[in-house]
Amino acid sequence: TMLIVIGIGGWTALLFLSEFPFIATLNGTIKIILELFFTILLISPIFPELFKAWVLKIGGHFPQDHPLHRLIYGLEILNNQRGRKVFLLSFAAYLIFSFQFYILVNAFEKVPVQAGAITIPTVFFIKTILPISIGDLGIREGASVFFFKKFSVSSAAAFNGPILLFVINLLIPGLAGLYFLIKEKHPLRGRS
Repeated sequence: TMLIVIGIGGWTALLFLSEFPFIATLNGTIKIILELFFTILLISPIFPELFKAWVLKIGGHFPQDHPLHRLIYGLEILNNQRGRKVFLLSFAAYLIFSFQFYILVNAFEKVPVQAGAITIPTVFFIKTILPISIGDLGIREGASVFFFKKFSVSSAAAFNGPILLFVINLLIPGLAGLYFLIKEKHPLRGRS
């Protein structure tokens, strides 16, 4: 799922952020490299054998204790059929979360589909590359307010959508799981 979020979100972030001075000053070569990187991330789950061969070739240049070798070990069990199945399931989950996000923001204020199609992947991208909070709480909401503001969406609607997404997808299932965990006789303990 992370490859999809970074791939799609990276592309939309490059498009969306091109008006900002920092991105606008990047020279063409760096933009092409970033576009190529995001494209490889999107294609790699569809053709895992090619991605595996590429990573194995690069991995030979790194010492055995490098984290890249853990990735190589994980790729050993991945074949084209399994990779495509995982990609389709991950992509379906990504679309569901994106659609939920759009519906929730749209419940508070009418948002054009184009604004949602550009902003939501960018918000997920920022949330993914900044894993500095519990449950990504705060990052998703702040990014949503920042990016939706460019499309004249109110801060309240841009904040309420992702906070409800957190409540629906993380908090409620987490509390339900906690109930069942507490209900068991010996939660999280081995038998003595």
